[in-house]
Amino acid sequence: MRTQKVKKSTSKAAEPVRRQRKEKRAGLILPVGRMERQLRAGQWNPRTSPVSAVYIAAALEHVLRRILAQSMAWADAMQRVRVTPLFVALAVKADPELDALLGDVMFKDARPADYILQAVL
Repeated sequence: MRTQKVKKSTSKAAEPVRRQRKEKRAGLILPVGRMERQLRAGQWNPRTSPVSAVYIAAALEHVLRRILAQSMAWADAMQRVRVTPLFVALAVKADPELDALLGDVMFKDARPADYILQAVL
């Protein structure tokens, strides 16, 4: 009697392949694919690595989280619930690193922010 060998299926056809977005794989919130598309469309460099879009998205997300955290702290200090552009301007003006990065940016309520900041500090 001949015995036939049973092959084990090594294909993953039975399991559905779930695609993950690039920001999900990187653990980010900002859209990495959109940043990559903008990098390629900008023609700064003909050869753009996909990792560069992840790096830019992570750096931008870090700056945004820092601004938002400090803006929320200013809103709490002024006993407000809503974060307004005034609190964003105060957060940027109070932090020396953010002020160096965004010093030339004009906010909607930038003029009162200078007066409030001088009175507080």
